[in-house]
Amino acid sequence: TTDKTTLTTALGNMSASNSTAGQVGIAWGWYSLSPNFGLWSGASVPAGYDKLTASNYLQKDKKIMILMTDGEYNSANCKGVITGVPTVTGSGGDADHINCAATNGDSYAQSTSVCSAIKNAGIEVYVITFQLDSTVQKRVDLVNNCATDASHILNASNSNQLDTVFRNLA
Repeated sequence: TTDKTTLTTALGNMSASNSTAGQVGIAWGWYSLSPNFGLWSGASVPAGYDKLTASNYLQKDKKIMILMTDGEYNSANCKGVITGVPTVTGSGGDADHINCAATNGDSYAQSTSVCSAIKNAGIEVYVITFQLDSTVQKRVDLVNNCATDASHILNASNSNQLDTVFRNLA
């Protein structure tokens, strides 16, 4: 819809439920930049990956993905559904799970794999952390593995810092 009131009401009715399959969001970030996914049509199709390495600077493009995360990923997938094997906390009730284990690891392993593929395709990745609990090593590793390099990690611990980080990045 283009009705602002309808959208605002729908957003206002949403609530957090402690279920994050961040690897799915990372993949969708890649899909939105990919000329191969089919998300876009006509003139909206993103430039090909060959444009990232063009020798003529007038024909060269950059693809940049920005991932904002708290690093708390707790929902792995199996066959496109939240896995219930082994039990995953914070990812809905039993009716939301499939009885199979993810064949490609937990949500952190899945995220790392997708991030590696994104960077291997030549896409530059910035990671903005928001209230990242740096005492959880998997979260820190996720950030470090997804960002292009350490200079592409921007940290914010409150909303004012988050505004500043986005402003500086822009």
